[in-house]
Amino acid sequence: MLFRCVAAIPNSGGGCIEHFYEDTPEGHASAEAFARRHDRPGMGVYDCVSPLKERRRAKSAVAEIPGLHWDIDARHVGEPKEQIIEKTREKLQSFKLLSRLTDSGRGVHVYIDFRANRSWDTRGG
Repeated sequence: MLFRCVAAIPNSGGGCIEHFYEDTPEGHASAEAFARRHDRPGMGVYDCVSPLKERRRAKSAVAEIPGLHWDIDARHVGEPKEQIIEKTREKLQSFKLLSRLTDSGRGVHVYIDFRANRSWDTRGG
């Protein structure tokens, strides 16, 4: 059985509240309920991007790396989010790699899901 984790963290830092759940429809429903309960001003709700072998967030608990994920923080880049989104789409869509972009509050989260982007897989599978 694989596990997932969603966490709620105060914007001021510290006090992380973790919710581990089984990677099942029922587990995902419990994660949605957790996220709705903690999605309020002053809190950030985050997903652990990798499935876990056990109920803890640690490198040794990672079951697989399903893709690439990065956070582009607009204040560090010095460009508006809209421009970051436009440039990211322009660069990655031509390679058919981009799976999704989401607003991260202060920037943009970029996802490339390996299973969704098999067109570049040289094994022919």
